[in-house]
Amino acid sequence: MGSNKRYGDALQTYQSNKAAEIRTTKPVGLTPAQLDLERDPIRPATAFYEVSAWMPFGDGTLAKVFGSAREWNSRAVHVYWSVGDGTKRDAWVWAGAVERI
Repeated sequence: MGSNKRYGDALQTYQSNKAAEIRTTKPVGLTPAQLDLERDPIRPATAFYEVSAWMPFGDGTLAKVFGSAREWNSRAVHVYWSVGDGTKRDAWVWAGAVERI
């Protein structure tokens, strides 16, 4: 399926982030133990990368969000995104759940 000719990928981004916005629970990020920062330190980004990521929520659901990766280590990525009302959200997720766009 291609992108919308009039709005490009902006429509897909809006719809995905809207799905994340209607969740009544917060995203569930990785714990410090899962990040294992002592053996695998965080590397801050020199530039923010646009990404899509499957984000788990406290109610057991997943939503695909579009945002930016601002720091990571070899196993996880810190993803930041905004929802429709301008609320900023962020969470650490496994690197396999993130795709650069």
